[in-house]
Amino acid sequence: MFKKVTTLAAALALAAISLPGFAATGGTTTTKATKTTTTTTVTTKPGKAIGAISSLDAAAGSLVVKTKSKIDTFTVPATAKITSHGKPIAIGDLKVGEKVEVTYTAEGSIMTANVVTLLGHA
Repeated sequence: MFKKVTTLAAALALAAISLPGFAATGGTTTTKATKTTTTTTVTTKPGKAIGAISSLDAAAGSLVVKTKSKIDTFTVPATAKITSHGKPIAIGDLKVGEKVEVTYTAEGSIMTANVVTLLGHA
């Protein structure tokens, strides 16, 4: 019996210590959230495409090339090297139907032309 009374007294003492703090918070408890950070790595892959120009937008810097097996759309930045017979030309000098070789890098689904070489008419 003495053991039960001691256990009960300890439980009541613990409750007496805990309840004022619990009551001061309005009977709510606070949980601290942690922030998680996710890092996504995009792999850059080099590539080469040879085909005919099917669409060209010099102002937007885009070029669509139809190869034997697919159609690729390239972003052509101002830093891209565009040549014809070894001489530099502008993207606006290219014409739909001409055959080109495009050396590019792909980051995800975005392909950026680094070098565009005019090979002639398709």
